Amino acid sequence: MNGYPASPTIESVLNEFLEDQQQRLKPRTFLQYDTVIDLLRWSLERSTIPADPKVAEAVDKARQEGQEDAVCSLCDPDEIASGMPEFLGWFMVRHVAASPSLMRQANTVTRKLTQWLAEHHYLDANSQEMLAESVGRTGPLLPKVAAMRDQLADWINQRSSAYPAGAVVTEGHFTVEEVTAKGWKIYDIMSDVHGEIAVPPQWLDPEQVGWEVSGAVASRGTQLKWVEIWNIYP
Repeated sequence: MNGYPASPTIESVLNEFLEDQQQRLKPRTFLQYDTVIDLLRWSLERSTIPADPKVAEAVDKARQEGQEDAVCSLCDPDEIASGMPEFLGWFMVRHVAASPSLMRQANTVTRKLTQWLAEHHYLDANSQEMLAESVGRTGPLLPKVAAMRDQLADWINQRSSAYPAGAVVTEGHFTVEEVTAKGWKIYDIMSDVHGEIAVPPQWLDPEQVGWEVSGAVASRGTQLKWVEIWNIYP
């Protein structure tokens, strides 16, 4: 990139995408697309560190001058690919805490955006492959994970509030180490919490290994019980 802003920029490409979709979609459906793209912009502004040091410097300067859309206005569209895992895997889950419905919309819109960017040759080959992989892997999981989060929270609330005698309640991010017949084996690298914890069988899937769950766990040795679940990160 030789000049600033780039041509095209993230902003110009996303605006063009929305203009194209507006021509073919009903107003209610287009509003869903507009909402998801606005959230994507917000995520990119928060998390993107441009790969080119000169662009990063220009973005920092623009931010210092109060420009809130520095990333989208100055960076080229390849940064969409590098920022998509953060958007789908963290931002929509943690910061938006989106409903299953909004998660389905995010899956649909990001898949359509991926296809559209490829058709218009706005990404280089590596970025296109990266984007397709992250959207294809994480996007379809989002509605299921959101529904699972909400139903597990209800399940926890309906269970007895009694914890193992002498239990310690730990809040943290627990990694799913193994999926068992009764639930998950979890661990938290910031504490001594490590062991098997019950999860309803209808929600168990071997592909959950490596997922993270934020919440609170009551523990006494390897005896664990959920206190709360806040979010699940596939």
